[in-house]
Amino acid sequence: MNLNSNDNPFEPSEIYIAPEVKSHRVLHSPLVLSIQWTVVVLVNLIVPCLLASSMTGPMGNWGIFLGVLLVLLLGYLASTAIPMGVLMTVRGGILVALSQFFPVLHIIAGLLSIEFYRMTGIIDADLQGRGKVGFQGALLLTVTTGGILLLVSCGLGVILRWITPNRWWLSQRLRRENEGS
Repeated sequence: MNLNSNDNPFEPSEIYIAPEVKSHRVLHSPLVLSIQWTVVVLVNLIVPCLLASSMTGPMGNWGIFLGVLLVLLLGYLASTAIPMGVLMTVRGGILVALSQFFPVLHIIAGLLSIEFYRMTGIIDADLQGRGKVGFQGALLLTVTTGGILLLVSCGLGVILRWITPNRWWLSQRLRRENEGS
């Protein structure tokens, strides 16, 4: 090497151009996630609807219906904004749905909601008779009970994410590409 040369020994010998990397969606499309969300929410409604039907009147049933629609809309919007959160909640929601065979979790969530709204005075303290909960009370109870069950589902989904392999959380196309390389 000549000391008087203008060559930099630290320069690469040839120009390197990085290959173009195609970005892939790690998860399913928002449509698929929102369909999964809808199925899990509807399956988780079995026990709460059986229990709520004894407390609501005709207007209360409309409150329940609107509450369910709000939860479904939330899932659709979340599937575009935070798809991994929706996926974890859906997978945890499957476990919550299976817990309906022994519906302690669903009953506790409903009782917590009822007790909260009784203490705040939003619903009457006496819910013993049929048709006591109206539209507003049924809507609030549905959204609150659903929120509690969604938090439990998300927590279970996070635990599942920690204890399962990464390949269980990738889309099928990315799984095939990872196995091929």
